[in-house]
Amino acid sequence: MKNSILATLLVAALTYTSDVFSDVFFGEKTIIIFGEIAARDFDQISDRQNELAYKDIGLISPGGDVTAALNIGRLIRQYEGNTTSGFPILFHSDNAEAMPLELKKFASDLNLELYGDLNIEEQIEIYHGINSRVHCYSACVLIWISGVTRSVGRGQWGIHRPYLASESADSNEVRMRYETLRVNVEIYVSEMGVDSRFYDLMMNTPPDQIRVFEPNEIDELVPRQDPLHQEIMTNAYAKLYEIPIIEYRQRVADRELCPLDDMDCRDAAMWGVSKGTFLRAKEPYSECVIPPEILNSIRSLKQSERMLSQAQVERYKCRKAALYTL
Repeated sequence: MKNSILATLLVAALTYTSDVFSDVFFGEKTIIIFGEIAARDFDQISDRQNELAYKDIGLISPGGDVTAALNIGRLIRQYEGNTTSGFPILFHSDNAEAMPLELKKFASDLNLELYGDLNIEEQIEIYHGINSRVHCYSACVLIWISGVTRSVGRGQWGIHRPYLASESADSNEVRMRYETLRVNVEIYVSEMGVDSRFYDLMMNTPPDQIRVFEPNEIDELVPRQDPLHQEIMTNAYAKLYEIPIIEYRQRVADRELCPLDDMDCRDAAMWGVSKGTFLRAKEPYSECVIPPEILNSIRSLKQSERMLSQAQVERYKCRKAALYTL
């Protein structure tokens, strides 16, 4: 591919960190899987799996145990989690004091900054600057594709063919074990709704090398949103807005014409009203909230279930009444 490069795994490891560590950080808003992926990471995540539904999942890893990665990925997909290669954008406001020492040092070394009063474009610029110093390789990418939405920082993203990490008694055992591994990975990639080209490129890259992709090349291989989940959520939102799906899609297109930091414009577009109409109704509109105790009770539901919960339906009815009764 045009800007793809091949690098040895040794170089990849050295550019990651001098001390290989493995852990999972559970913040208030994010989950960070960092270091070499191992079975214990799956155990940690499995113990707190309901948090996968409402926290953004960041991935900073040179790779590791493929079986553990597949197990973690299936849990993330079960809860319709969102993945990011690098630090999720909400990481800056998470509870830094609770971080493991290794991750705190890593974040400090990257000059992780608080965004303060910066506008959204400036926040995104800092966010990408941070992520340009991290990477997600090999088994890390297998976890990344499990997200129903997938974000890519400016750090490196690379794949190679999975390999057996332990010795076998003879060639027959090697053949049996490797075929099992190959088939499991192929099935998993298909389950995640990812095109077979991704699998083919991965399998055609020797395990002692990494094929690194530019962000635009990643988009050609893996959609940023899982197609099935996107259809499910489109259907859910059309129901909430009580409009046909084709009209909902048009409103989404209209919203993208608004500046990223002009939330009034973006919200107005989604309701099919002018910005002026939205602003006149903003006070009663902003009072349509889900009580904290109910919000806490539904936040561990899958995204698609949470969107059509009774509390969310009532919230949207309240908003619609505020806008259309002026």
